[in-house]
Amino acid sequence: MEMESQPTVLYATSVSNGTKETTSTSCRPEDHCSLEELQREALQREEALQREEALQREEELQREEELQREEALQREEELQREEALQREEELQREEIHRELMALERDRARLNREVEALQRERAEVERDRAAVERDRAFLDRDRAFLDRDRVFLDRDRVFLDRDRVLLDRDREDLERQSREGPVGNEVVLQTGFYQSLGAADVDPQQQRSRQRLLGLFQRLLEKL
Repeated sequence: MEMESQPTVLYATSVSNGTKETTSTSCRPEDHCSLEELQREALQREEALQREEALQREEELQREEELQREEALQREEELQREEALQREEELQREEIHRELMALERDRARLNREVEALQRERAEVERDRAAVERDRAFLDRDRAFLDRDRVFLDRDRVFLDRDRVLLDRDREDLERQSREGPVGNEVVLQTGFYQSLGAADVDPQQQRSRQRLLGLFQRLLEKL
């Protein structure tokens, strides 16, 4: 009875594990199977189990191969990502280096421009100082011109007065010349000559009057 019950247990185990069903039928106790049939049935079941184990091992190998392929793909993708990251980092470093070089060139150009601006500013300061000096000279010259203008206005007043006196003396001379010859000593006593000989004048006005006196004397000589 123990020999007859063992194949039945093996068959139940193979079915519970989800394996393929066998076409052979189990030998029940009431069938009175022979020992050969029992052995043949046990051999078939053992072969079925071996096939199932082989299939399981093949599936496990396939799963392992798939896992290995997936791991290889993942490693390859990681390597590709790392290489891409390295290339990107290298490009970024090159770009940063180019930007740094451009910044250095810009800094050198800015330094040159700053130095040029400082030189121009110094020149402008010198020019401004020269302009201030020229302005001071112009103000001084303007003051001199204003003073000379005052002198000229005063001399113009004197000249106008002397012109009136000269016209009056000319009329006197013409009248005296019509009346008879007279000497220069009489002419020199006229009011115009006396006004020219006044002493209460400044040096510049005195020079002007001396010139007028010379002109008056030449006029008398011509008369």
